[in-house]
Amino acid sequence: MRAVVTSQWISGLAMAAAVTLGLTSTAAPQDSNATASAAANSPQPTQQVARYGQPTLYGHDLVPMITFYESLGFEELYRMPEDGEGPPVFATLQNDTFFLALASADEISDATGLDFGPLPGRRRSNDLTVLVEDVDKTWRASIRAGGRPVSRPQDFWWGERGGFVSDPAGNYVHISTHNE
Repeated sequence: MRAVVTSQWISGLAMAAAVTLGLTSTAAPQDSNATASAAANSPQPTQQVARYGQPTLYGHDLVPMITFYESLGFEELYRMPEDGEGPPVFATLQNDTFFLALASADEISDATGLDFGPLPGRRRSNDLTVLVEDVDKTWRASIRAGGRPVSRPQDFWWGERGGFVSDPAGNYVHISTHNE
């Protein structure tokens, strides 16, 4: 199973690289009105959309992570293994034009020899910021979906309202909106 998963992961990585480099794309609109209309609309999850990178968050159990990010408005686009045989080791999620990858820290560490996964304790070198309309409502929904409260929503002097939670793997997520 591990060899199959590693092979599928490498295939998925190659496809992600092709998309990232713009080697695949959606069909071009036929006229300038269609171009303006297409630009105003978000890409649909079923379209192939060229994207230029995406953050990858690592965890030991992706199912609660997927549930958590769905509470923040993300939609699952892809899960590996696709046949549902065994727990997911990789997933791609989308919220509007923002793509997020989730990967099994254990599988990727085994495949690459590198140490992946969240840091222990409360110190972090990064967070994932998700911009929403209602910070307080989304913050509470993320807690119900398995997030752990880190700091309650508050107004910051720089014109933003935000609060922090950690996802089920311990990654910090900043739920925020601009209020000025």
